[in-house]
Amino acid sequence: MKLRLLLILCSVLAGCASLEERPVKVGTESRWITLERTYTATEDCSRHAQAAPGWKIIACATFDPVSCRIKMQPTASDDTLGHETRHCFDGAWHR
Repeated sequence: MKLRLLLILCSVLAGCASLEERPVKVGTESRWITLERTYTATEDCSRHAQAAPGWKIIACATFDPVSCRIKMQPTASDDTLGHETRHCFDGAWHR
């Protein structure tokens, strides 16, 4: 019986800890997203973003509460497009 209570308590505390570390948005959001595939994305994005040492900027997103513009190299991956789309909804989340 004590072991069961201890396991329940641990699972409840673990759930609370995970919620505090990273809040999750729930709901429906809308944005107008414009995708611009351009070979100048690296230069254009470097004007307002700074790459970490050893990294090259291949895409960026500029956004407001209604719209978002994604600029990316034509050779960028689907993962990059997803990453930039997340910026459209969650802002500058990895700073």
